[in-house]
Amino acid sequence: MCIRDRYGDWAIVMSRKNVPFPGLIVQETGLTQTDHKKLCIKCQSPCLTCTKSLYQCTSCLNGYTMHGGQCIKCQEGCLTCKSDSHSCTSCKAGFFLNNNQKCTDCSSKFPGCLYCHEESCTQCKAGYKEDEDNENQCVKCEAGSSGCSSVCLEGQYFDGKSCQNCAQNCQQCESQNKCLVCKEPFLRTGDTCIISCRAGTFNQKGVCQNCPANCQSCLSQERCLKCEPYY
Repeated sequence: MCIRDRYGDWAIVMSRKNVPFPGLIVQETGLTQTDHKKLCIKCQSPCLTCTKSLYQCTSCLNGYTMHGGQCIKCQEGCLTCKSDSHSCTSCKAGFFLNNNQKCTDCSSKFPGCLYCHEESCTQCKAGYKEDEDNENQCVKCEAGSSGCSSVCLEGQYFDGKSCQNCAQNCQQCESQNKCLVCKEPFLRTGDTCIISCRAGTFNQKGVCQNCPANCQSCLSQERCLKCEPYY
């Protein structure tokens, strides 16, 4: 597993299976005090995991598929796709999978629709509501009308009037400045997203938590790897 030492450099602590954290690889370097110090180097996006060659992917982030050791982008709207990248196997929120294995934007078939199946709208966009005369259609809310949706796509939040984008690298948020869940492979610290937890903190299910008192680096609250001086 990969941790940061007190200088902010990556150090390596191998797991029982000798595999580092996803998104990081082990690479030898002779430019340190010892000839065989191991450092963790981040895989090149859009790799989720990779070999010692930073560009040789072994798995991909959502929206990409493996092809010849590389991650290639799926078609627009695809969450996952086949290796040819042209046939979607699942869709992102706000899209549905049609008979041609393409992902179609819900709002293109059902105006004002946020989530849908191929045959019906299941959730109207913020500022819209279900049409009383046609439950598969959404109509724009008039000022002061009731039953209006305040639901936004993932990666957006409702500011009281319309849907706004969350901050970069944030998957779910309450506002532009308050992230709740970060996009892979980012980790949440406080209300923001970072690529790795800072010294003195550890990753717990995508959130950076403080190490126990007097501990410089740790894997959990119960497992300290390096103590503060004089402890």
